[in-house]
Amino acid sequence: MSSDSSTKRAFTIGVTETYTELFQSEFHLFGGRSEVNNKMMISIFKQNQIRNDIELFEFLEKNKNIKNTIFTSSSKMKRNYAIQHMALLALPKVESITLIDGEYIGYILNLNDRMREVSILKNGKRYIFSFLGFEIDDAYIESLLNTIVISEKK
Repeated sequence: MSSDSSTKRAFTIGVTETYTELFQSEFHLFGGRSEVNNKMMISIFKQNQIRNDIELFEFLEKNKNIKNTIFTSSSKMKRNYAIQHMALLALPKVESITLIDGEYIGYILNLNDRMREVSILKNGKRYIFSFLGFEIDDAYIESLLNTIVISEKK
């Protein structure tokens, strides 16, 4: 895609780690010498039975506005900070999230009426299909997904 600001429409395809994989990896999400590390993240995921991005989004939506008080322990504050930071990174400002449940599982981030991001979750990867400048509906996305075959390299 050109960096030219006159771009009217774009369709991109990509593959990356899922948020659940990324947040539990050695990747230093918080930068520098943070007390929040992958062991803490793994613990948060295990305690809350978070196994995929959809469960992560549900957890973050319920817990993203946790408040600390002067009585909150430092370990709980660190945990709350980690949850809020994950929410900031994983939950962009969206109008809504549509769940995909069928041959593939995943979600659609409905950013606005002309920008949508479809994520298919398979084998620890997130397959991303982004639509910019298209006025598309769920039926169009469903018909597109029915044509896609995601297979592993051998």
